Amino acid sequence: VVPGQYLIPVMAKLGLLAELRHENIPNLANLDEKFVNPVYDPGNKYSAAYQWGTVGIYLRKQPGKAVDETWGLMFDKAKQYGSFLLMDSPREMLGSMAKYKGMSVNSTSLDDLRAQSAALGEAKQRSQGFEGGVGGKNKVLAKAVDAAVVYNGDAVRGMSDDPETYYFVPREGGVLWLDNLAVPAQADITVGITVSATGPAASLGIPQKNTMELLPATIGGEKVKWVLLDDASDTTK
Repeated sequence: VVPGQYLIPVMAKLGLLAELRHENIPNLANLDEKFVNPVYDPGNKYSAAYQWGTVGIYLRKQPGKAVDETWGLMFDKAKQYGSFLLMDSPREMLGSMAKYKGMSVNSTSLDDLRAQSAALGEAKQRSQGFEGGVGGKNKVLAKAVDAAVVYNGDAVRGMSDDPETYYFVPREGGVLWLDNLAVPAQADITVGITVSATGPAASLGIPQKNTMELLPATIGGEKVKWVLLDDASDTTK
């Protein structure tokens, strides 16, 4: 499974994740130092970082106008860049508002949360609504809006399609996203194998089918179920 870092403590507490067998994962030694022994998973007991990136503003450049790289382009009516979309993720939007207001993104203060929520409610009234990162990027490309909150990967694709668009993490800072690799506890491991056991290609497929009897019943101490699909030499299956 590939949970975000904020889900690891919850899933571990609920017993949904198996402990990693570090002795079987030598490449853990290649993790960047910033992802070793993270606060959300001390000792990388349940997870290893997979992909990470940023949340920021993706917009269409306005001729002759410099971009003020601040969250105020969306969160301050006086600085509003034009029509814009917020992201459909509470974590990313509350975190971005926290950075804009100089608050900790990890604050547990109800007063901080109320202040962030109220400010987001005001921005929502001026916005064109909420979209995912891909949807926001596409609407900027289509010139349906002037700016959107997106993930960096979506923005990079957008800038390659249209060099008049631009992405940045505002100077106040932003939220990092981090996907992790983890192993579900007590999960069944099922592997599907497609062969041509019948039809014109059966001379190749039958030996492949027979090798299934040699496949291990367990991998790393976990039971494995092998499932065979005979495509009858039909490449469309």
